[in-house]
Amino acid sequence: MEIFILKPDFLGFIFYPFSPRFIKKYFPIPNFCEVKKIGVFVNSDEKYVLQKIENYRLDLIQLHGNEDVKFCYSLYSLDKKNIKIIKAFNVDQNFSFDQIKKYRNCVDYFLFDTKTSKYGGSGKKFFWKKLDEYYFDIPFFLSGGITINDTDEILKLSHPKLFCLDINSHFEITPGFKNRNLISNFITKIR
Repeated sequence: MEIFILKPDFLGFIFYPFSPRFIKKYFPIPNFCEVKKIGVFVNSDEKYVLQKIENYRLDLIQLHGNEDVKFCYSLYSLDKKNIKIIKAFNVDQNFSFDQIKKYRNCVDYFLFDTKTSKYGGSGKKFFWKKLDEYYFDIPFFLSGGITINDTDEILKLSHPKLFCLDINSHFEITPGFKNRNLISNFITKIR
């Protein structure tokens, strides 16, 4: 519960069974917290996603697999539930932002993570200069290997659509258990 003292903007809950951070037990978030809950899914079917939205009262869903436009649009059209959609893409030096163009009308945010053979969680960074090539109006989350030592470089990033930083493995004691002091230091430096 100490994490709430840090006042993060978002908390991510991994609903991908093959992740070491897969959520097996959920704890309710206290009413005094204004944190938004993100459910992270990898190639899940719509029924599973909708069930988790309902059970955990998620505010956003992050699609971190090979979800196509049709699937994203189906979830995006659930506007009555006021659920925001984040679509993740794996970036390397050969990545072209043109390939995500077709998703512009069915997501609220993009997330850019480092390309690996798995679905995230590599703890590695991609070449952030690549973000200079991003030209859409949709805000994005930056993910992939962010550490406490990256604060100066992050503060120099000037992309107008950079919306949020997704920190994870370099702020953990073990998968799923965060280092409060590291996160506190990071938040203090960034904010």
